[in-house]
Amino acid sequence: MTTRRPFPALWWFSNIMAMVFGLVDLYAKTPFMLRYEATVSNLITAAFFAAGAVGEEPLILRLAASSRNGDTIPKDRPEIIQFFRAFTVLWAAYFVARAGVFLWVMTAFPLTKALMLRTVISWVSLGIMMLISMNGRRVFMLCQRLGWFTTPAPVPAPAPLTPR
Repeated sequence: MTTRRPFPALWWFSNIMAMVFGLVDLYAKTPFMLRYEATVSNLITAAFFAAGAVGEEPLILRLAASSRNGDTIPKDRPEIIQFFRAFTVLWAAYFVARAGVFLWVMTAFPLTKALMLRTVISWVSLGIMMLISMNGRRVFMLCQRLGWFTTPAPVPAPAPLTPR
């Protein structure tokens, strides 16, 4: 059975990035990118998520809508769009922070120890972000309790003019 669905943008993004870094590694005389590849790729990923926060449908909303429970997301509510836009920006900020941590780790420690630390930090932090993302409905309800992403109050109609 074949489908005619296009490849998702995230698929294109990750594969193109892997090919570019692979080509750099192949043509470089020294493995200089080994220390900085994670930092650069996280900054590129952050830019991808930041760009995905603008437009009609934020990137995280598109990803959530493509999941098996995505058809229950009410995309017509402005507070839902605002929440997913903020969540997409949160992911972008996460990748910027992760890039900064990776840059520090890769310059502060010997290569073998830095690679080990980077792997642990990468998986633990990604696991935390995924756990938060999988509980998006609960996060949204918590945000609403805090007064964020609330339904705008209806604007009352002006009172009819009465003749004097």
